[in-house]
Amino acid sequence: MIDANTAVQKAYAFLDEMKDRLDLKDLSLEEVEFSEDGNAWRVTLSFSGSTVASEKMTDSKPPRSYKLFIIDGETGDLVSMKIWPSKHRD
Repeated sequence: MIDANTAVQKAYAFLDEMKDRLDLKDLSLEEVEFSEDGNAWRVTLSFSGSTVASEKMTDSKPPRSYKLFIIDGETGDLVSMKIWPSKHRD
C-alpha cells in the first residue's frame, strides 16, 4: 500500500511528463483523500497557465486549471486524470 506522499509524488510526476503540452505556473496541491472503498488515492492539483482551450480565450489572466488524479492505492499507477471540479470549467 502506498502512502499519501507517494500518491502526490505520482500525480506531480505525471504533470511533469506533460509539461511540453501544458504551460504550468503556480502549481499547487489542493486535496488528497483515500477513496471510501480503500483502493485509490484521489489527488487534486491546480495550476495557472495556458492549455489548448484557455489559449483561445482573450482574458489576460489564464484561468486556474484543476486536475483530479486517481492513483492506485496498491501499485501507485495512474488510473485516471480528469478536469476537476467541472464547475471550474467555462
